[in-house]
Amino acid sequence: MAYIDTIETRKNMLQQKALELRRKIGQLPEGTLRCAKNNGYTQWFNYNPEKDNERVYIPKGDMRMAEKLALKGFYERQLKDIEYEIKIIDAFIKKYSRVDAQPGSSYYNRKPEYKRLIDKCLKEETPEIKEFLSMQYVTNAHPEGLKFTTKSGLKVRSKTENEIADMLDYYRLPYLYEVPYSYVKNGWTRTILLDFTILNPITFQRVGWTHMGRMDDPAYVKRNETHVADLTLLGFIPGDNLIVTYESLNRLMSSAEIDAQIIRFFPGIETWRW
Repeated sequence: MAYIDTIETRKNMLQQKALELRRKIGQLPEGTLRCAKNNGYTQWFNYNPEKDNERVYIPKGDMRMAEKLALKGFYERQLKDIEYEIKIIDAFIKKYSRVDAQPGSSYYNRKPEYKRLIDKCLKEETPEIKEFLSMQYVTNAHPEGLKFTTKSGLKVRSKTENEIADMLDYYRLPYLYEVPYSYVKNGWTRTILLDFTILNPITFQRVGWTHMGRMDDPAYVKRNETHVADLTLLGFIPGDNLIVTYESLNRLMSSAEIDAQIIRFFPGIETWRW
C-alpha cells in the first residue's frame, strides 16, 4: 500500500497549504480586482458581489490596494486548484479501496492448474539475472547483528533494511545483500560492504543502495564519513546508480519514501511487476 500512502501524504500537504491560503486571504481587503481599458489606459476597480455588485474605482495613487487585491485573486485561484485536487484525490481513494491490491489475482487464483503454470513463467529468469543471483561471496563476519527477517527469509540488520528488502521483493527486483567490494585507496586495498546491490532487469545495470541508519550517533557518523566517497571509487555514483538514504532516531524512513526511491531509480517499474 505504499502507493496509496504517497497519495494520502500529498492530500495532507494540500490540506495544510489550503489552511495557510485561507489565512492569508482573510488578511487581505474585501472584494475582487477588476480591470478595464479606457482610452488606452488601464483602470482598476474593487468589485464586491456581496454588496450588490458594487464597483469602486481604485485611483493610481492607491496602487497598493490594487496589488493586495491582485495577490488575493492569486491566492484564491491557488486555493480553488488545491481544493479541486483534494476532491480528485478523495474520489481516487474511494475507488482505490475497491481495487484488487494484486491486479490479475482473479485469474491467477482461478484454478490450481492456472497458478502452477503462471508461477513457472514468473520464476523464469534471464541468463544475466541467473548469473547475478548465483554470485558467490563471503558477507559480513558478524552474523549476530542480523536480527531482522524479511518476508523472503533474508536476515538483515535493521527494520528499515527489512522494509527495503521487502519492497525490492515486491517489485521482483533481483538483489544481493552486503556484497563486499574491494578498492585501492592511498596505496592500500580496502573492502567495503554495500547494503544492497540491485540488478536492473531491463538494462542489467547494477544499482547500489546504502542506508545510513543512525545519523544522530556521532560515533556512527565518524565511522561512515567517507563511506559514500569510497563507493564512488567503485563506480557507484549518488543519484546515478547509487541510492543513498539516511535516518535518525527521530526521523525514520516511511514505506512511501522507500517506494519513491525505487520508482525514481527504476522508472516504469510499476508495469514491470505484472
